[in-house]
Amino acid sequence: MLDGSAARSPEHRSGAPDARTVYLLGATATLVGVGSLFGAALLAILLAAASDMATGLILESWQVRRQLKLEVLGEFDRPA
Repeated sequence: MLDGSAARSPEHRSGAPDARTVYLLGATATLVGVGSLFGAALLAILLAAASDMATGLILESWQVRRQLKLEVLGEFDRPA
């Protein structure tokens, strides 16, 4: 066989990974998991903000100032 299996030690020919390989795979999996959670949270925030901006609905006074570039003269409280 030309796949290099003859050059490996008997421990590696058994198919059992060594401790360093197991550690690196665990660290990589943890890094990918944390990165995925961070990316999902960021994507959720961005999609929520994009959908809010796409509707054009004004809910707060700062939205009036930003979108219409007008000062707010007064505000009403919503009835309970």
